[in-house]
Amino acid sequence: MALVQRAKVTQQTTFEDVADLIFKMAINEASLSTRLDIVFDRYWDKSIKYPERVNRGSGTCGLKVQNVAPRQMIKQWRKFLSEDANKTSLVKFLADQWRGEKYQEKLAQLRTVVYFTCEERCFRLTGVRCLEVPELQCWHEETDGRMLLHAHHAVKEGYEAVVLSSEDTDVFVLSLACSSMIPAPLFQKKRTPTRTHLIDVKQTAESLGSDVCEALVGMHAYTGCDSVSAFAGKGKASTLKTIKTDGTVRRAFCELGQSWEVTDELFQKLESFTCRLYAP
Repeated sequence: MALVQRAKVTQQTTFEDVADLIFKMAINEASLSTRLDIVFDRYWDKSIKYPERVNRGSGTCGLKVQNVAPRQMIKQWRKFLSEDANKTSLVKFLADQWRGEKYQEKLAQLRTVVYFTCEERCFRLTGVRCLEVPELQCWHEETDGRMLLHAHHAVKEGYEAVVLSSEDTDVFVLSLACSSMIPAPLFQKKRTPTRTHLIDVKQTAESLGSDVCEALVGMHAYTGCDSVSAFAGKGKASTLKTIKTDGTVRRAFCELGQSWEVTDELFQKLESFTCRLYAP
């Protein structure tokens, strides 16, 4: 959705134009690649993330568009995107448009294979046809983990390296934790105002060690994420230093999330760690 948010849409733009624009932006994003995967978030009302979206102002504007039509003019793009139901409608509309012959003709000239998601489904679009891909069917709400499923699939299909275009911290943490499961070079794209460079995820994971990478997911969630508040005045850098030097804390965060039940022993370890944040 970060790509959609970056799209420059005026009041004279139709939804058909938006489909063309976002497709072109995605192709440009992967200009040196022969495979492009466009993976969208899903938006559920009954979600642990819903309160966070409300706090950010999403889902509160009341400007819902029931049926997105190709020739329909867009009046207020930002307000349209601030409503979760509209994002779901937009993704369905994009999927319907991209499955058409018009986009097959575009890809025939580029010799690129495009995979794109819509809800739990995934489609493979080439210059010849568009087919559903059952092995990439996924019910994840977040793009983060689903991107790694696509990365793993790409490697199985014979691609030599994978670049994750998302700059989301969650994606980076998950990719570090799962890098050993993807038997090919894995990179994350990072942008600055003047340049774009690639972080070698596998090299970073090797330098940290497998046990630290395994602890990162628990650490990231515990110290602040979309559904957990952060500790006042304490960032993730200091926590990471503790994990790298203290085996007890490292094992605690590896254990966190493995089960719905938190044992008394794990609770005491986390309590001790939290106290150390403020009284080292």
